[in-house]
Amino acid sequence: DLHSFPTRRSSDLGNYIRAVFKPAISDLADAFGVSRQAVYKWLGGSAEPEPDRLHRIQALSRAADRFSEEKVDRAPLLMKMKVKDRKTLLDFIATGDNIKEIVETLITEAKLMREAHSHLGLNGSRTRPNEAWRAEVSVPGSPE
Repeated sequence: DLHSFPTRRSSDLGNYIRAVFKPAISDLADAFGVSRQAVYKWLGGSAEPEPDRLHRIQALSRAADRFSEEKVDRAPLLMKMKVKDRKTLLDFIATGDNIKEIVETLITEAKLMREAHSHLGLNGSRTRPNEAWRAEVSVPGSPE
């Protein structure tokens, strides 16, 4: 398991986050309050983030773990979904808030989406996922 060792480098964590969520470098830079160049240096292993930013990278990496454990196949789309107070997962990472509840809400939404796709017979569809479902409202049923 990637997180069994607390000494994992930020480059390993960052690349894992990129593999699961596929965020743009600029989105990560915004979430961590740094330049794109800083993110590239972290990913390449030529620099390490400050402790507060490393804590947020670790939190997002744990979220990626949960998405992987639950086999969430739409992680990149869900990462951009507005969940609570019109904020996305990366918005919560940017503020340093605890994201456990947000992650579990997104996983529940992913399961509901998977169930709906299955019920409607869309799982065998060749149509590629897109962002057409996105709206300016939060996840239905989530507290605002």
